[in-house]
Amino acid sequence: MAAPSSRFTLYMSGTSYFAQKVLMALFAKNEPFAERLVDQNVNDNYESWYMKLNPLGKVPVLEDRGKFIPESDDIIDYLDKELPQGPRLVPDPSSDLGREVAHCRKLLNVNVIVIIFGLAYNPHLSPDYTAAKTRKELDDIIDGKIAKLERYATENPDLRDAYLAKIPPLQQRKELCSNPEVVQRALDDLQTTLDEVEAKLMKGSQGETWLLSCDLTAADISLAVLLRRLSLCGLTSLYFSPTKRTALHKYWQRLQTLPAYSKLSDIANKYGVKA
Repeated sequence: MAAPSSRFTLYMSGTSYFAQKVLMALFAKNEPFAERLVDQNVNDNYESWYMKLNPLGKVPVLEDRGKFIPESDDIIDYLDKELPQGPRLVPDPSSDLGREVAHCRKLLNVNVIVIIFGLAYNPHLSPDYTAAKTRKELDDIIDGKIAKLERYATENPDLRDAYLAKIPPLQQRKELCSNPEVVQRALDDLQTTLDEVEAKLMKGSQGETWLLSCDLTAADISLAVLLRRLSLCGLTSLYFSPTKRTALHKYWQRLQTLPAYSKLSDIANKYGVKA
């Protein structure tokens, strides 16, 4: 953990897809920061102290000298403005590169919740994924979260609306992710998304190492974290391999040598998770 004098504190979970985007930005900027674990596996993000900090109850949140910034993409934008060192992650939006970065970030903002939790419910949709829990166990986890939110809403009347607002998305998650047709549609849509990524990589200028330029951008962060999660879900053979989207596969191999990316594994190992 970084020294207490670090300017930034990141409230994060060891398994959070969105926290990994911010972590990679901080690593790319070589910026020290303090870690504050908000363990979603035990619903730390539902605790009243955290709900007061971020009423949405989501991670990550970045603290900068008493200022709190939620939402991973907004945090990356903020860090890029505040930290001139390292790569320019969010180029001027009026430039050609800036417009391309904005487009790719939007393109890669896929429904990872349906994919991640949908495969937990429907492991047969992935060639190399093994379910860790049964459908009943997954349902019980969501039902337990809902019960806890209802209890916390009663115990914390000042946060009642914030707690109750988190219940419908959980109910919807169970409904959508348990439906194999919904999950398959999300997986099919991802094929189209990655077709466009492959085309961009194929037509890149000579010497370009990353998605849109020779330097890392926020678009690369979005892509890197997505590819990482697809790999953990056993989907590499469906989406990128030596014979499937070969340019994307080579990009994936380059990622493994990038310190800002490889440090994500250090964080996961530190908190004893596979994410």
